Amino acid sequence: IKLVFTMSAFTKCFRPVSNYPSDFADLKVWLRADSGVTFDIPTKRVSAWSDKSGQSNDFAQSTTANQPLREGYGGQNDKAYFKFNGTSDYLVSNNNCPITGNDLTIFYVGKVNTITTDIQRVIGYRDSEGGGSDRLNFGVNSATGRILFKATDDSGNVVTALSAWLDRGEVNHIACGMIKDTDFSIYYNDSPVVTYNSPSYSNSDGFNLAPLRVGYIDSGSVGSYWNGDIQEVIVYNRALSTTEIADIKGYLNLKYKIY
Repeated sequence: IKLVFTMSAFTKCFRPVSNYPSDFADLKVWLRADSGVTFDIPTKRVSAWSDKSGQSNDFAQSTTANQPLREGYGGQNDKAYFKFNGTSDYLVSNNNCPITGNDLTIFYVGKVNTITTDIQRVIGYRDSEGGGSDRLNFGVNSATGRILFKATDDSGNVVTALSAWLDRGEVNHIACGMIKDTDFSIYYNDSPVVTYNSPSYSNSDGFNLAPLRVGYIDSGSVGSYWNGDIQEVIVYNRALSTTEIADIKGYLNLKYKIY
């Protein structure tokens, strides 16, 4: 039997089947539980999480008691995941938050393991100046069972956008939060987008006065720690288009088989 392969057939076989986060401009953070992780093998405790965006926005945790656990399999689609205990685990970016203007887009893949009475944060930002306000939150308001996306602007105006879906985040899900001008949008799996408009919101100064955190935002309220799993986090310094959001969700769903 003689097999003949042409170059066109070869390139077609190895052609990417989806877009990747790095294919789109203004990617600032790309954290993957299956890559770039420094952890202690016996204890599984994570001390560093390397940023794959090319911007060197790495995350770390030097205090052993506050380090999440890294599981190499058993997550959604049997992929690697980080397990946060809901009481002390979190990671902090080595650099200040890279969002330099009003607009942004954030994706995460994860699930809540234990319901609490308040917001559980996947990723967020607390301003180190101007009173140290809780400026950016993205996670699950488990008390109401909705995905929550919240931001505070330069003048202290607070916008809280909630999804319309009531699974409490207890299943593995893909969530996307986006700010474009004065519109706050939440995308959840393959459900229709929910958009809130806040005409008074204006945050031209961005969110770059302090580091980002994954798994906890110091807001002084109960339930601010993430009690569950996180598999991937992606942050852009702009509002992505509808097509771009669909492409990133497509990449995540192809990888994790969520919907």
